[in-house]
Amino acid sequence: MLRSIFQSSSYAVRPRLGLERCSCHRDLPARASSSTSIGASTPSRVHRSPSASRRADESSPTSAEGSSSGSDASPAPRSETPAATSSASESRLPGLGGFFNPYRARAKLPEHKIHVHASPNNTIITVTTPEGNPLFSSSGGTAGFRKGARSGYEAGYRASFQAFREIQQHREQWRVSGIEVLFKGFGQGREAFFRALIAAEGSKTRELVRRVTDATSIKIGGVRPKKRRML
Repeated sequence: MLRSIFQSSSYAVRPRLGLERCSCHRDLPARASSSTSIGASTPSRVHRSPSASRRADESSPTSAEGSSSGSDASPAPRSETPAATSSASESRLPGLGGFFNPYRARAKLPEHKIHVHASPNNTIITVTTPEGNPLFSSSGGTAGFRKGARSGYEAGYRASFQAFREIQQHREQWRVSGIEVLFKGFGQGREAFFRALIAAEGSKTRELVRRVTDATSIKIGGVRPKKRRML
């Protein structure tokens, strides 16, 4: 009796268990495939610990600042402007730390002129401004020589001393910083002026001389000369 009951109950339970087992085994591949499809469609999220996320957040602004500072660290293009040239900067000695050179600054100023007209009959010395306006004039006649003596050597020598004396007396008034000497003619006064300039009386004027020019006009061709006298 008990055996029959047990067998009947086992037969009743076994098919139920087998169906459940089969259903579970059939569902397993389907579930696995569904899980793989879901994983392929949706990206897997990486879970970080709070400390790791905090370190990442702290490092991100520094990296951004580093990139910005790196871009700012590059030197800006320097604008090249020509140096303004002035007479004061040009008159500084190159090897003495920029000390002022009065001689070079004086050379930049306009020069006064001494015109020496040494004709065969007279010697006329004229001091003019840089623009050519006359300031003083001396000659063999103002030196005390008359007639034919005005063309001599001594007349030109004395006239040169008069011009030198006048330049030294009015140097500040005329603002004489440099002198250009212009010779014209081949009379005796030409050599007389040169000898007076290198003498002791003309030493102060000689220090101001910056240039010596021969302005004698030379005739090439020209008009017919004057007829010679027949004695």
